[in-house]
Amino acid sequence: NKPRLVLLHRCDLISKQEQLRELEYFKQRNQKVLLTSVKSGTNMNAIIPSLLSIRQSRFASIGSYFAVMGIPNVGKSSIIGSIQKRPLRSERVGCAFHPQCVDASPHVGAIPGVTKRVASTKVHVRPDIYMIDTPGIFLPEISDPEVGMKLALCGRLCLEGMTHRWCAFEVTHS
Repeated sequence: NKPRLVLLHRCDLISKQEQLRELEYFKQRNQKVLLTSVKSGTNMNAIIPSLLSIRQSRFASIGSYFAVMGIPNVGKSSIIGSIQKRPLRSERVGCAFHPQCVDASPHVGAIPGVTKRVASTKVHVRPDIYMIDTPGIFLPEISDPEVGMKLALCGRLCLEGMTHRWCAFEVTHS
């Protein structure tokens, strides 16, 4: 029963019809949802007001924490980095729950696995709001090798020793 804001990130990669279908799906389930894109800037300015509208003020003295979760390479760190670069008085801090959090901007990359640990970024002051960057969440096992190769080919899965050329050959010749 915790508040949740669903960000459908990289919305610029799907058609308007698909965007409307996804919005309708979450709205039917009474979920607060935003279509976002760091690349095109879509709704990036709407994230903080949306978080402010759903935050619980039970622990106002330590602020509100929102975890940014999803599969690898969907842009979790990019969202936080984009918000951090906006003219908000924000700072990267070790969060109250994870003292190992470092004082640096989120690192981003084209391959999965760049974010190695949980880190907290202050994105709003008074009331204090923190976004917690997390490593990608992924299924522990992919039973279908073809699915694994397709995921590796599009950069969503890092398979040691497999090149894109090898994956492309295997997918197109099987």
